[in-house]
Amino acid sequence: MPSNSILPEPVKNKYSQEIIFIRNCAKSNQIKISDHCNRKISKRKIRLSDVYESIRNGVVMEVQDFERDVKVLFQDCANKPPNFFVAVAIKSTFGLCVTVYLPDPEKWVLESSDQWRRKKVNV
Repeated sequence: MPSNSILPEPVKNKYSQEIIFIRNCAKSNQIKISDHCNRKISKRKIRLSDVYESIRNGVVMEVQDFERDVKVLFQDCANKPPNFFVAVAIKSTFGLCVTVYLPDPEKWVLESSDQWRRKKVNV
């Protein structure tokens, strides 16, 4: 499992195969880009090469498993500070980049020049 992750150890351990699968898909050009994602990339003026680079080498921010597909969230690794996140769904033989989005300051905090973290929710 690549070390560039901010996932808690139990989550890292549970989803290590999925993360490795997606990174390998990116390295072998098995990442497909959804129409929605293409529109967001264009609207936000994000280079497709930066999206692929972030999937291959970006920090793993979260694993989302509350919908039908498990999705892994990667942080932009081409810009300092990072300016977008990439969400990739796991399909049987490929990864599907479902969206790219900009960090919402209401939900995310830039802890250093190169690391976003989700804000803690006070309950």
